[in-house]
Amino acid sequence: MLFRSKHTEAVSAMTTLNVISGKNDGSYFDPTGTLTRAEMAKLVTYILNGGVEPVLGEKVTPTYKDIDGHWAEKYIEYCTSMNIIAGDGSGKFNPEGTLTAEQCAKMLLTAMNYKDDIFGFLGNNWAVNVNREANAAGLYKELGSLKATDAISRDDAAQMVYNAIQSKTMELSWTQDKETGEISQHYQLTGNSLFTDKFNGEVYEGVLQASGSMDPYGNRSE
Repeated sequence: MLFRSKHTEAVSAMTTLNVISGKNDGSYFDPTGTLTRAEMAKLVTYILNGGVEPVLGEKVTPTYKDIDGHWAEKYIEYCTSMNIIAGDGSGKFNPEGTLTAEQCAKMLLTAMNYKDDIFGFLGNNWAVNVNREANAAGLYKELGSLKATDAISRDDAAQMVYNAIQSKTMELSWTQDKETGEISQHYQLTGNSLFTDKFNGEVYEGVLQASGSMDPYGNRSE
């Protein structure tokens, strides 16, 4: 039995941008199926590379002992190198494990330039801090019935990604005290969206419209 998506606009947009697709075995999208950690690694890799398959190298010795030969090995290594994901503390990644909504949000926020140590995404209170920032950035928009600690469905993940790539990214700036010379770091949600930076797209009235550029007459070229 096939189930219809609740977030058709998000799924359609993310499919058009080549960020999401059917399951890895080539079957249908399966909106009610749960998203795996491996699938999320591939999804984030595609977001950060504008929906294009990047050229990725392979490590002689994999970072995690349970990903050698796995279909998503290169995506997992890529996201690990970007400090977006980490293992379970025992040397494993658990690629087929399910991903909770707040874990998904943490990965997206990190991809949006939120630094784990600065925003408290590490330690015992990581989930509270992630959910605070995810709400502020609009990642949970249209996901009001979602429970942060539950495994996220592929459908809800598409909506969260749709929200994330339209949100402004975190931008780092520095100021220096003229008297003491002390340098301070400041983070503000003022950077370009991932949609703008990675897909050369524009957002109008809060709705992701299309990627490409405008000619002088207002016509869009793909």
